Amino acid sequence: MDKKIKWAILSTGRIAHEFTQCLQKHEDSILYAVASRTLRKAEEFKNMYGFEKAYGSYEELVEDPDIDIIYIGTPTTMHYENAKLCLSHKQNVLCEKAVTVNRAQFQVLCDMAKENDVFFMEAMWLPLHPTYIKAKQWIEVGRIGEVQLLKAEHCFEHPYDPTDRGFSKALGAGTILDLGVYCFAFANEMFGSAPDKVNMIGRLGPDGADIDTQVQMLYPTGYAIFTMGYVANTTSNTVIAGPKGKIQYEEIYTGAKHVYLYNEKMEIVETYTEDKDWAGLDYEIESVNECLRKGLKTHPVITWEHTHEMFDIIEVCKEQMGVDYEEYEAL
Repeated sequence: MDKKIKWAILSTGRIAHEFTQCLQKHEDSILYAVASRTLRKAEEFKNMYGFEKAYGSYEELVEDPDIDIIYIGTPTTMHYENAKLCLSHKQNVLCEKAVTVNRAQFQVLCDMAKENDVFFMEAMWLPLHPTYIKAKQWIEVGRIGEVQLLKAEHCFEHPYDPTDRGFSKALGAGTILDLGVYCFAFANEMFGSAPDKVNMIGRLGPDGADIDTQVQMLYPTGYAIFTMGYVANTTSNTVIAGPKGKIQYEEIYTGAKHVYLYNEKMEIVETYTEDKDWAGLDYEIESVNECLRKGLKTHPVITWEHTHEMFDIIEVCKEQMGVDYEEYEAL
């Protein structure tokens, strides 16, 4: 078997549990270390999943020389300081999305990764998902012609909780940073370029985080419309349309198991089904392990340029919605 990768988890929150549950499926991964702000929480996490080591601080974790890569699963507003700590100790880093709250912070982290010659990537698995790849392939070979319309909804009904990461701006809440990164990446890839114009409308929650929004993105050949939010459930239907037909997801496009190709008569002419019992994080883990074995410092698909393109859109949307994370945007 190829070299096994020793993973460390920085944080013991919800997404850290989800990531670790996926990590357990991968025989080429070692559950090596976990760190929390208290040793008690780290030990509980370690014992729950079978990690080899537990640390009661992030500072202790990054001093461990045997770690191959650290996954950062803290709230978004903490990513920048956590990633700086890891990169300054020459640790490879996979940081949960959104990687930072603004472009300037992300650039600092890129510079640090380059200076310390380590791997650094935003944990943005969508471009690695098989149904996403299949839809892009259909477009690239001209099955629907030039993309003219992309329409999708990414909404969940979630009772308001000011302490929840979906609503608390102190934790980096908001559709722009949490859901928008998926939408923006999806549209850019399917249209094959960055948008010429972006317009966002929506509502803010009590503490100023954007809780439901709609974004319109104008491209050279057409436009994309995304509805995002935490206040209501909607349909999961996603359509990518061109003059020769359309591509349709009947599940939410992030993590969908099925994708359908229609001709100009609106007849299904091809169906792709992903049979693996994997979540999006699984494809990410598989791909990052391969990058590390090859000695890569950046991911060939989720590149730093890819993340910078997302920030082009994120910054426009934040400004239009009047959302800022001023307290957490310092360098």
